[in-house]
Amino acid sequence: VIEVQGARQILERHGDDAFMILLEPPSQAVQTERLRGRGDDEAAVQRRVAAALNELADGRGIAHATVVNDDLARTVAEGMRILEGRLTGGLPTQ
Repeated sequence: VIEVQGARQILERHGDDAFMILLEPPSQAVQTERLRGRGDDEAAVQRRVAAALNELADGRGIAHATVVNDDLARTVAEGMRILEGRLTGGLPTQ
């Protein structure tokens, strides 16, 4: 699990050998509640949510696939399906 800046660096160094899956929150409201639930103070929550808008746009621009992180089991299953498709030659993007 890495941030967009780290993903960009990996892509620059490893090109076609790298494969990026973007995990995005189901909504800004859900992301806000998750951050609050982790105990972040309100100022940190607001900064992180504001920064996430740009990060998501950047991430969508470099990711090979995206998965909405709305349910852990479904998110993991979807990520596995994408990776299995990548390994077998298919390249699902959603």
